[in-house]
Amino acid sequence: MDYSRILTNIFNTTFTKDETKDFVSCIEVVKKHLDERLENFQEKIDENRENEIVGAKTVVWDVEDSENISNLVRISKDRLSILSQSAFSTLKANATIIAGKYMYEVQLKSKGVMQIGFCSSKCKFTQDTGVGDTKFSYGLDGSKKRLWHVYTKNYGPYWRSGDIFGVCLDMENRTIEYHRNGVPLGVAFDDLERGPGISLFPAVSLAFNDSLTANFGGSPFRYPVNGYKPIQLPPLKLLYQADILLEYLVNIARLISSNSIHQKEKVVAKTEISTDSLYMLISSIIVEKMIPMLINSYVVEDRVVKIIKSLCVLKSTSNSLIQPGEPGSTLEAFLSLLWTHMEDFEIKIFLKRLLNYLSNTFKETPTDLEYENQRKIIVILTCLCNHTQTRKYFLERKFFKKNCLALFLYIKPPDESTLELLLSDEIIWTEGLGGDKQTYLDACEKLKSYTSILYFLQKKLILTLLNNNDGSDDTPSSRKIFMNRFRTFTLDNLSVSFNTTTQPAIGLSLLCLLLDVAKQLHDEENPEKEYLVVNHRYFYDNSFNYGHIDRVGGVLSHLTRVFKKELTDELGLDENEPIQQQQQPVEQNNFLQDIYSTMFLVGNNNGTGSYSIVRNPFNTQSSQIDVPIAPGNIDNHKSICEIIDCSIMFYHSVAYKYVVMIADLRDSISHLSNILMETKNCRDEVIKNLEEYKNSVEGFSSSHDEILRELSEKFCERKNIFAKRSIELARKQAWYRSVALGTQRRNLLCWLTGCVFKTIAEASTTGILFSFVPEHYVTILPLLLDTILDFSFHDSGLQHNLSECQDLIDMSAEFLSSHLADSRVIIASCKDALIQALGTLTCHEIGVKALENCSEESQLMLVRALLRRYENRAWGQSNWIMLRFWLGENAAFAYRDPRQPCIFQDSSQMTVTLPLARGRQKNSAHTGLLHLIAPPYPSKHFQRLICQVLIDDEPYSTGFLNSLLTQLNWAFSEFIHILQDIENLLQRDSQAPLPDPRQLKICSMCFDLTISLMRALEMIVNIAPEIFKDSSRPNSDNLLGRVSQLVIQVLSRVTVPPSCFQFVIDLCLPDLISVTHFAILTASLGILLGLMSDELEFETLARLPKVSRHILTDSSFQIACLEFALGEIKSTVHIPADQPRGNFDPKLNRFVDPITNEIRRTPSHRLLNERTMKHDPPILKFNLGDYLTHVSNEEIERVKKMIEVLQMRQSLLSETTLVSEDALCTICYARQNDVIFDPCSHQSCHSCIIQHLMSVKTCFYCKTFITSVKKLDGTVLYTNEAPNSPQRVFLNVQTDDSINSENYETTSTRSHETMTSVNNEDISN
Repeated sequence: MDYSRILTNIFNTTFTKDETKDFVSCIEVVKKHLDERLENFQEKIDENRENEIVGAKTVVWDVEDSENISNLVRISKDRLSILSQSAFSTLKANATIIAGKYMYEVQLKSKGVMQIGFCSSKCKFTQDTGVGDTKFSYGLDGSKKRLWHVYTKNYGPYWRSGDIFGVCLDMENRTIEYHRNGVPLGVAFDDLERGPGISLFPAVSLAFNDSLTANFGGSPFRYPVNGYKPIQLPPLKLLYQADILLEYLVNIARLISSNSIHQKEKVVAKTEISTDSLYMLISSIIVEKMIPMLINSYVVEDRVVKIIKSLCVLKSTSNSLIQPGEPGSTLEAFLSLLWTHMEDFEIKIFLKRLLNYLSNTFKETPTDLEYENQRKIIVILTCLCNHTQTRKYFLERKFFKKNCLALFLYIKPPDESTLELLLSDEIIWTEGLGGDKQTYLDACEKLKSYTSILYFLQKKLILTLLNNNDGSDDTPSSRKIFMNRFRTFTLDNLSVSFNTTTQPAIGLSLLCLLLDVAKQLHDEENPEKEYLVVNHRYFYDNSFNYGHIDRVGGVLSHLTRVFKKELTDELGLDENEPIQQQQQPVEQNNFLQDIYSTMFLVGNNNGTGSYSIVRNPFNTQSSQIDVPIAPGNIDNHKSICEIIDCSIMFYHSVAYKYVVMIADLRDSISHLSNILMETKNCRDEVIKNLEEYKNSVEGFSSSHDEILRELSEKFCERKNIFAKRSIELARKQAWYRSVALGTQRRNLLCWLTGCVFKTIAEASTTGILFSFVPEHYVTILPLLLDTILDFSFHDSGLQHNLSECQDLIDMSAEFLSSHLADSRVIIASCKDALIQALGTLTCHEIGVKALENCSEESQLMLVRALLRRYENRAWGQSNWIMLRFWLGENAAFAYRDPRQPCIFQDSSQMTVTLPLARGRQKNSAHTGLLHLIAPPYPSKHFQRLICQVLIDDEPYSTGFLNSLLTQLNWAFSEFIHILQDIENLLQRDSQAPLPDPRQLKICSMCFDLTISLMRALEMIVNIAPEIFKDSSRPNSDNLLGRVSQLVIQVLSRVTVPPSCFQFVIDLCLPDLISVTHFAILTASLGILLGLMSDELEFETLARLPKVSRHILTDSSFQIACLEFALGEIKSTVHIPADQPRGNFDPKLNRFVDPITNEIRRTPSHRLLNERTMKHDPPILKFNLGDYLTHVSNEEIERVKKMIEVLQMRQSLLSETTLVSEDALCTICYARQNDVIFDPCSHQSCHSCIIQHLMSVKTCFYCKTFITSVKKLDGTVLYTNEAPNSPQRVFLNVQTDDSINSENYETTSTRSHETMTSVNNEDISN
């Protein structure tokens, strides 16, 4: 073997054969050569430095000096990165500058309130004062664009997370200046304080949770400034030695990689060493000397990164191209040498330094649209990950800690100034600003093209990490490690106690990249299937770890115990074999868990001035147990399913929040556009009127011209203010349109939605095992539907073109309609999610049509689910869904627009840009009121189905209507109670504070529930009038009586005489803005008009029609209540106090609970003696004719016709013989006695006693146990035996809340909802 030639190729120096005649001499020559080269370094000493800087050689943040720290901070082990944990934390460095020109850099990790600069040792800081707030300190706060030094002034632009600021101090000229991302911002301070002993320390102050990383010279400056030196000297000797050793090591790696490709195997004598062995021996000597350099940050960032970058080149062979980092490449050989010759802890420190540099560089704010620096970083990282051992180490130990990988996959928006170059003010378009929309959209597409290459490189990185061919019998594949760590990362983001939750913007980027890769892998594996279906067996065979996540059927441990037989049959287990459950994570102490292994706390100890360092006692940052990963490769299909499974959880917990933020920005632009259009219209109208006035008046003075000019200037000023803000938001939205939530990402979210629906639909076919579906598969449904139907569109509008999603919407409609009342769904959050998802569908015309096109079985299941009794379930939301089928119907009275009407609203200028996102709370949670602002799309198809079910199933419809009326009674009574409390409070003391906002919120909610229930009743009255009017139906009279009585009581409470409703309306409370006469009066009139639809014709018959008789014979009915709606009361108003209201004193009505008839509180003596309550005249008068945008002339005429008909029939009724007072029911004083109780023989009307028997089986008067109730003609209405001996009675009732119901016998111990009627007192008080 020619040793001399080999050494010459490695060291680029000629060696003689005599020097290298054998192996031993060759090694000696190598060691001697290295020693000579490495020690041949002459360091230049800066003699002035000792007189310019005082402090430690390694400059870091000082945690030893008690006067340097004002509050609690979290600081990294290298003492360069800090995170504030108090109101305003201040730190200074451990070195001070006396003279000379020096600088340091800080990279911002947040964009909050921070003050960066210098301070002297004389400065004392508190939680209220920081750098720049004292005489001898100077600071910059980029969040406010302000300089601070006793005084304050504007300086520089706003800063962003990722910005690098250079802070430069010139002690000779007494100046401080700042540089942002290499761009000088100019001199900030030129009047530094002078005096003996004044020297300046680098110092920063940070608000709570703000963070930054400093560089005092321990690493190369990203943007060095000419003339300024680093505070810490660079390791010049280590750099010199690193240049030599890295060159030699790269030469060896190049020779090894070349031999592995070209050289054929040769037979080597036993006494001769092979070439590869010689390379390994020499490289071990080189690496041993390199170790101190490879763990030095400066050397790694300044030298090693350059070497690795030079090795990231393709290598061609006769057969193929070799990617950098793959076997056969020089980079692969270079990394393999390091892994071979370095100890584990040494190589990990080196890789940590390397990865930190790549991460910090990637996070810098892009200074160009090409993303050149970010692209280079991703290429280097991908090449490193091509090396198997390095890739697995990054996956197992680095990528999923502190969002490392997520940050590499996030494309950060360019700097504002850079973005303005592409999107100038002239190009910006919004509805309010106007302009060329297509030009604006073209600029957005151009912006997208700039990021396409970076996106391609990021996707390639993910594919590299998902390598599934590198597993062995001893080690798991990269994909298996990736899936294990990604699941842990996802579960950690679900944990409340986990502090490093991924930011929503970063989370959405990570999610969409993984979805893109998963879709590509799925298409390659199953090209014939559009959507991936997650195997339902993974939900219960312990394949996937879900931590503490519940299942749709309840807690996993309970389900496993209850359905053990079904599980053993499905999984093929032995009956005696225990079913293995997933190992639950062990929750650690929340306080200690918040401390990372790489961070420690520095805090003041009870004000004594001493500080403590608290290290993390745990070996892991995660809240999950670090379970060893099984060796080998993972099944391809299973891995894709796991990506989708984790993506569902991740979107639910993190990414969806960013989608809501994007929709909120769209809403803000829409609001500003409305303001701009309103300003323009007002300006044009005012100027036009003034010009006309000027032309019509002679002798128009110059002062009038001045007024005209001043008005124009004011309008222009108003326009400019809102236009400037619109331009800023539209420029930001351009990024959302093109990158953050562009067409590609929207399509990926649509694909994810299809996968979810396909998966749960497939799981539903497994019977009871559907209960094991994880909770998030259902709770995510409304979030995904919101996204694809509304939030992913960036133009304002109530509806969008959704034709490309037709198949997906049809699929979702079929599933939701058939599973709305699925008995296997037990968890309340899942039940709510199904209702919310269905509500989202009904907000869109295409969604309503999809429901109409579902199978007949699914439609019937949906209708019966909506018509279940309003008890023990979320009936409020299902009621609102049912109203979507009614909203906008011609028969609905003044119910064509879901938005609140305005009395001053001009129908020609209605705002049409109100987005659906307004129906969601700021925390992205569903309010259940989305449809209240969605445009109407009534469905006659579902109206017919509802009518059919109600007509055909008497017990079902009766049970539903009775529960609806009961809930209506409750909601309105609670609403009136709160209004009475407000009135009493303010009348006792006019200066009393307003009620608690929470009470007002409850009041508004009860009012909304009342309106929705009345509108549902209006729909049923109009589509199925037979239920109330057909005398052949056993419960029609009772239902008609209850409905009439409820509506009349509502009208009497909110109209005349002036009541607590009018009193509170006149207060104009902001929290009760939705409480209006319009909403409740139109709903009430709609019910009455529906009931009297066939009785509005004049008749001369002596017999009154059925509905009219029920209305006119009600003791609370007054024609004036109906006339109130028309704005003019012509009839006589009866004072309610003069009318009997049951068996209690009328003066105490306000203190009596209308449901239980019990006195709620003792009235004051003044109110007991008060005859009547004096009311002021109403401030806000009501008239249906004022609401031209919501009420038609035909509807007003129908109201007038109804009043006229009722007046005529009331006069006819007054001519008939009145019933004797002794014959009236003494419970309600409204109807004649027509039943008698056995055995006590007391009498009442049948409605009151049946209502009473729902809760009590004793006589209303004497408390005797009632055995039977008979009509006066002997007909038996009710029978019962003594207690504990139930006697069956034949009544049509519904005994449960299930969808299927039958007519069967029931015992008298059950509530007889089908035969009930509410008392007068239930709502009159």
